Amino acid sequence: MRFVMISLCDRGNLGARQLVARGKALGHEMFLINFGEYEHETYQFSEEAEGPERCASFCELEELLPKLKPDVIGISYRSRMAKMAFEVSCSARTATGHRVPIIAGGIGATSAAIVGPWRAWDWANYICLGEGDDVIKWLLEPSDEKFCPVPLIERKREHMPHRGSSVVGPLLQNLDDAPFPDYTAETTWTIVRGKVIHPDGRLDNDRGAYPLLTSRGCPRACTYCHNSTVHELYRGQKYCRQRSVEDVMTEIFNARERWDLKLLSIYDDLFIANPEWVFEFARELPNVWPNARFWCMTHPIYIRADVIRALVDVGLEEVCLGVQSGSDRILKLYRRGTTREQILEACDILATFPLTVKIDVISANPMEAQEDILDTMRLLQKMPMRRAEAKGTWHPGLSRLTIFPGSKIADQVTQAQCDALHNERQDFVDGLYRAAFIPRWNSLDLVNALSRWEDFLRFRDSRDWPADQGPLSDEHWMPLTTWLDEGAPR
Repeated sequence: MRFVMISLCDRGNLGARQLVARGKALGHEMFLINFGEYEHETYQFSEEAEGPERCASFCELEELLPKLKPDVIGISYRSRMAKMAFEVSCSARTATGHRVPIIAGGIGATSAAIVGPWRAWDWANYICLGEGDDVIKWLLEPSDEKFCPVPLIERKREHMPHRGSSVVGPLLQNLDDAPFPDYTAETTWTIVRGKVIHPDGRLDNDRGAYPLLTSRGCPRACTYCHNSTVHELYRGQKYCRQRSVEDVMTEIFNARERWDLKLLSIYDDLFIANPEWVFEFARELPNVWPNARFWCMTHPIYIRADVIRALVDVGLEEVCLGVQSGSDRILKLYRRGTTREQILEACDILATFPLTVKIDVISANPMEAQEDILDTMRLLQKMPMRRAEAKGTWHPGLSRLTIFPGSKIADQVTQAQCDALHNERQDFVDGLYRAAFIPRWNSLDLVNALSRWEDFLRFRDSRDWPADQGPLSDEHWMPLTTWLDEGAPR
């Protein structure tokens, strides 16, 4: 069987790469096409913007697919790429003469399989909800009775050009059974801005960072996150699972044998949730990488001094701390399971270590009142980064609220309501959030400045400023920085 996996705008795509590796282990011919990439500077997807480069990318895809002669095509994507997934499926059908079945997968398909615009039901023969380890086995070996997908919904032919069924992938409980992600250059193509890269054995970035997952599942079910959907999908099952330290070390050793690694990017939702596992990880890592460097994500309630110390001693350089809001009301709305006090306690611990600390904050939430925004600024101004004894470097990780189909918060607010806040005033709020991390403004009362939007407008309009080249340009932020440097005058 020949299976072509198309992954949208995500060269890291660890899930898709594991499925490719699993198919190869079963003896099938597996190919991976990375279509597009995520631009970290602009937060955009390369193939979204209309233009000749985008058209050329789709033409390259339609030329490549017939050469690979697929028996099955998989399209893995995130929610924001739902429209692109539909367009890629149209190109795939054109290229294969509408003869090859297509399966939709990834968190985008799980979140919006049946509802919302560009739903996968409109174009996919099958939809894989959740994990695909056993689903891909069934697709490649349909006579195997060990796994039989459970049809959730059948669409009648008069409503679709083809019959489709949705299957829920069983959870893989022993993660050590999963193969390591496949980076075989000869079976990997990347199509970006009309150009084809092949063979392509690169990692997910060009800085020598190796992406690593030591677990699956998240112990939290925050209302804005995809995990609130997946928790419901696997209700009553053991959703949070962790690999053995031995298996993780084997992957790191193999990666070092192949690449000149500079850094580990640990993307787990629960990497430090199990202290005993962390201590074992810290004991073993020097044996396979004596001078390791790595970063990880975490939640305030999992921050413990002994856990962080153990990791710092073996190479931890950066922590991404999910704070999201400084308002207890909004934290409850998000179901974060934490309070302002717990956040500050976690930050006080992190401040004692020479770490880069990225503080994630969500902005542009239509359900936030002015007092909630002020509470977030008050929290930022209380953080130890503003004190001389803080040993590390702190910076903001600011994201505007995105409503994922199927998430709990989608019952309360729409993406259109969020988008309506993407205006000059939101730039002002986001700019002051960022200002809280800049030492030269430590002495300013930014909470007071945040309340003076109209004063800032009068200041901005009273002077001639260089032409604004957009939010990524220095000119865009010059009025705000000058206003702050002059003491945020009334």
